[in-house]
Amino acid sequence: MDYIWPFYGRTEIFMEKILALLEKNSNFTAEQLSRLTDIEEAEIKKYIAECEKNGIIAGYPALIN
Repeated sequence: MDYIWPFYGRTEIFMEKILALLEKNSNFTAEQLSRLTDIEEAEIKKYIAECEKNGIIAGYPALIN
């Protein structure tokens, strides 16, 4: 069974913006992304969790001291 993506329409444009921001800086918090995009923090957290679950976000860069 294919996965049905829950984010379509106008929201999809905002979500692409979130992915672009995370691609540039994966250290952004949901709060920071919310301020940059005017999307509710809870929605951003939900979206990121879905992306991680479905392999759209495969991981984050390593932080080395």
